[in-house]
Amino acid sequence: MKSLHLLDLSYNSLNNIPECLNLNLKILYLSYNNIELNSNDCIYLKYIIELDLDHNQIKQIPNEFIQCLYLESLNISYNQLKKFPDIILELRSLNKLIINDSKFQYLTTKNLFEKFFYRTINILNLSNNNLHTNLNELTCLKALTYLDLSSNYLYELDHDFKLLTCLKILKLNKNKFTKFPSWLYEMSNNNNNKQKYIAETLLELYISDNKIESIPDDIVHMINLQTIDLSNNQFLKFPNTLVYLEQLTSLIYSQEHGIHINKLPDDFIHLYNLKKLDLSHNIFNEIPDMIYNLTKLEYLNMSYNLLTNIDNNRLKQLKNFKIIKLNGNNFTSFPSIIYQLEIFNLNENPLCLAPPNDFLDDKYISATSNLYVQINDKYEEKLFEIYQKIFIENLTSYDIENLLIRLKLSKNDMNHFRNNYFHLKRENKIEILLNIWKEKRGTLANSDALYKFAQLIGDKNLVEKIHRAYLLARKIRI
Repeated sequence: MKSLHLLDLSYNSLNNIPECLNLNLKILYLSYNNIELNSNDCIYLKYIIELDLDHNQIKQIPNEFIQCLYLESLNISYNQLKKFPDIILELRSLNKLIINDSKFQYLTTKNLFEKFFYRTINILNLSNNNLHTNLNELTCLKALTYLDLSSNYLYELDHDFKLLTCLKILKLNKNKFTKFPSWLYEMSNNNNNKQKYIAETLLELYISDNKIESIPDDIVHMINLQTIDLSNNQFLKFPNTLVYLEQLTSLIYSQEHGIHINKLPDDFIHLYNLKKLDLSHNIFNEIPDMIYNLTKLEYLNMSYNLLTNIDNNRLKQLKNFKIIKLNGNNFTSFPSIIYQLEIFNLNENPLCLAPPNDFLDDKYISATSNLYVQINDKYEEKLFEIYQKIFIENLTSYDIENLLIRLKLSKNDMNHFRNNYFHLKRENKIEILLNIWKEKRGTLANSDALYKFAQLIGDKNLVEKIHRAYLLARKIRI
């Protein structure tokens, strides 16, 4: 234990900080417990550098927490805090603070931020709270490089935010802005003044899901902006002023909850540095011509439009192109798409023809082996659900403990399951275990993996029924 550097005790039922912590421990994860954090708990945190306490029962931070002299990173999201904990500001080493989903409406006074916090904090996440003031108190945090204020109730921010010139990433998604903030593009009027404003330094801006109707011409002053997300706002058409941001490498204009567009301005071609373009959830009938001329393009998302075909020959000329997402369109045949793709998403289309024969030509076998083709995610999802149901109904005698081991779950997941679900009925246990397995394995937990897992268990009745389901599903799909 003396050499222990990192300890993860998440997803348990702890009520207090463990007393066994040693002096060498630097990183401690305690999320998803029942910790309230009292004065005595702080004794065991003196030498911790990174502390994760999200999803606990903390109602206030005790004054003794100031003993955490070495703490650099703190996550106390999803707790029972009713107001911003002032004591945190006195942690002189802290440079990363995540305190979202706490539902407080105000921060502390600007004087306290200036006194304790202005030099150290680099990363601040206050998303998913009830903040609705102009947050003038944050304008003194001159060392900020990352600020997330998304999912609050902000209509405006103090004009002095323009002075946060170290800020590289700003997230204002899901707020109440009706105008594009003027301090984002303001330039200094004094040519002799060396003071820079945020317009010259910001790299990434996320301001989706607001009520902005127009983008001013002066956005051209944001000379280093590389990524902008304007999705789900109230633009009547694509904002022409964006085409002057020639340095942009990523543009996101998805309008699932906004006003759909079906064309781009001719000057869109000036965005020749674009590597990522997202125009999903619009009403394009075809891929606009100017997109085929974006020679640096690597990623294109045109999902949930009205596309029926693409120009394969022109797309092949984009030598850096790797990912295309065309799900939710009107393709009835499989595009003879280029072979340098890494991801090709075509699910939720009315496809009736198989891929062209040359798709598996020996010439392209190495490329196609890395190609991830999602023709129909709904088919896969439904098949997984059928297999899961067969598991639940037919795995009647296999030992649950052995199932835990076979699923290769982590010790934390096993213990969490034993502590919280072992009292349930057998079928409920199996369902929960398979859901945990699927969540942890992500895309690897598909219907094929579940089929192979059934074979591994060796239950002949289970394998036979899953095999029948597979043959029937295959027949229906063909």
